[in-house]
Parts: sequence; C-alpha cells; structure tokens
Amino acid sequence: MTYSTRKERKKKRNKKRSIWKVFLWLFILIILALAGIGFYGYTQYESKLEPVDPQSEESIEVEIPFNSSMQEISQILEDNQLIQDARIFNIYTRVNGEDNFQAGFYELSPSDSVQEIADQLQEGGSDVSQEAINQITVPEGYNIVQIVDVIDQSTDFSRDEALLLLESSDFIQSLYDKYPELLSGALEAREETIYTLEGYLYPATYEINVNMSLEELLTAMVDKANTEYTPYFTEIEQSEYDLHDVLTIASFVEAEANNDEDRRLIAGVFLNRLAIDMPLQTDVSVGYANGEHLEYTTLEDANIDSPYNLYRNIGLGPGPNNNPSVNSVDAVLHPAESDYLYFLADINTQETYFSETFEEHLEKQAIYVDRTAEPPSTSENQAEDADEAVSVQQ
Repeated sequence: MTYSTRKERKKKRNKKRSIWKVFLWLFILIILALAGIGFYGYTQYESKLEPVDPQSEESIEVEIPFNSSMQEISQILEDNQLIQDARIFNIYTRVNGEDNFQAGFYELSPSDSVQEIADQLQEGGSDVSQEAINQITVPEGYNIVQIVDVIDQSTDFSRDEALLLLESSDFIQSLYDKYPELLSGALEAREETIYTLEGYLYPATYEINVNMSLEELLTAMVDKANTEYTPYFTEIEQSEYDLHDVLTIASFVEAEANNDEDRRLIAGVFLNRLAIDMPLQTDVSVGYANGEHLEYTTLEDANIDSPYNLYRNIGLGPGPNNNPSVNSVDAVLHPAESDYLYFLADINTQETYFSETFEEHLEKQAIYVDRTAEPPSTSENQAEDADEAVSVQQ
C-alpha cells in the first residue's frame, strides 16, 4: 500500500512538471512571436520613413491650406507620392512633437525623408505658388458685376463666362456640397437674390496658376470666404441674425465706412434702425437696385421698385449688395453702442458725422453736404417730408 501510494504521488508530481513545462514553452513561444511581430512592425515602420524614391530629382509643389489637420496634411503628402504612408507620417510627427506645420506652398521631392519633409513644413512655405503666372485682386466691397469685370480684364476668362458659371445651378450646388454651413442662407434666399453668391466671393488677391480653370478661381474665392468667416460661425449662431443677414448688413457697412472706427459706428446705426423697424435708407441698396454705382441718390433713383431698395422696404432686402471684408463682418457682430440713427459724410474730407435725431442730421447736412444752404427748419412736418428725400449718407 505504501509503495503504491508513493508511486502515485510521484506520477502526479511528474504530470504537474510536464504541464508547467508545456506552459513555459507556450509562454516562450508567445514572447518570441510577439518579439517577432514587434521587430517586423518596427522594421516596417522604419522602412516607411525612408524616401519614396531616394534617386529622384523631381520637385513637386504642394499647397498646405490654412487650418489643415495633421490627417489632411499627411494625406496631401501621400497623394502627391512624397511619403509612403500617411498613417506612419502622422504617427512619426506626433511622437516626435513635430506637428507645428505652417500653411503655404512647398517645393518637396520624393527623395526627401520624412524628417526632411517635417522640417520644411515647420519652417513655413511660400504664400505664392511658384506656378503662378498672374494675379487677380478683388477689392473690398466689389459686387459680382464688378468682380467679373476684373476677371475679364485680368485673365483669359471672359465676363460672360464668369457670369454664366456664377449662375450655374450645378456649380452653385457643388459649392454648397463643399461649404454647406457657409452657403445654406444663400441657397435659401436664392429665389429672391439677383446673384446667389453675392457676398460670398471674398475680396483678396488670388494667384492664377498654369491650367487653372475659371471654376477653380471662383471656388478659391468662396473657399477664402469660408476661411475668413468660419471663426465667426458660433458667434453668429448665438446672435439674432444668420450669416446671410450678417453679410447683408456688412455689405452696407463696407460701402459706407471709411475706416474701422466708422464701420462699428455705422453698423450700430443700421442695427438701431432695424431694432425699431425703421428703413435703412442706405444709398448702397438703391445703387444695387438700379444696377449701377450712384455718386448721388436722387428721388427718382430711390423710387425704383425693387426688393433691394431699402428706401421703400423695411428690413435687409434679399441679401448682400457686395462682397464685404471680414472687418465689416466683425463690425456688425461688435458694433459701437450708441443712440445714433443717422450719419453722413463731409463731401470734401469724407469725415463721417453721426446724429441721434433727424433734426440734428439735417443741420449737419446743411453744414457738411450743402454748404450754401441755411440750416433747415426742424418742424415735425418738414422733417418727415425731408426724411423721404435724404439718404442715411449722402
């Protein structure tokens, strides 16, 4: 009995040792497998950091747009065959803290390593494409008709081509698909506006590159508007106006103001008038309704039957009357607080004068606009009659 019991205990111990040996070998095999996988992964990672073509002498221009994410930059580089793997480039730059990349145009080569490319992107690129052959400048406050005239004069594209494209439903829809937050208000007002994209072609200087299409040029203007206005989207959502409204008011401010201080004061005047359902009576709207720039607004001009005519209509009208700068948008969102309801400019100095009452406005008009006239009577009836003939700014 004793011998049998000892034998059984010995068999059990041997069995346990065998099981542990199996576990030990499995553990070793797992470690070796993980090490092999890790080594393979590391070698693959290292290989992906090598130049795409070490012998290449080719130079490829790429543009890194403003506010591009790391994923977008990595994809741009991979799409242009400048790196082997966008994911590996993204991991490498983040691990090494090299992600402070600058917007601009870069001349890069497939023979550059990932580190060399990262270094160049951190140093900053050129603001101008090396392929640029021409420039076009859209001044602040130009409307679409004026912009297409600039295109006609400064490029090989004609005025009629530009207008036709700007009125194309397919082109407008393609822009909306790309910039829905920017253009939603424009599309909602499309049936009422003369030009759907009025107010959405940002005033700036644009490079005309080799083989650049008219569609690409106009898209660049909308893209620039999106870039400039995006920082204000949240603030606009929290206001009582939508983006289309803000751009409409900004277009009036752009045409009326001579400096940033005046922008804020004039924006305040328009907002004060809107708050009490008072006609804006801005000459800008009359000129736009008449389809021309008016040096002086007459009663005949102001009587035109158009929803854009804000002498005859209360509110903002269908939409922007020109393409304003971001400074005018900022002024609308951060107007100067005042009780002013009127303003006019000195015809000689262009200095702007503001008034709280119509009587005060008429007195300043006599001094700064019609210097030969006596200050008008301020009787209530005369003030009401004159209000029909005098613009907010002469």
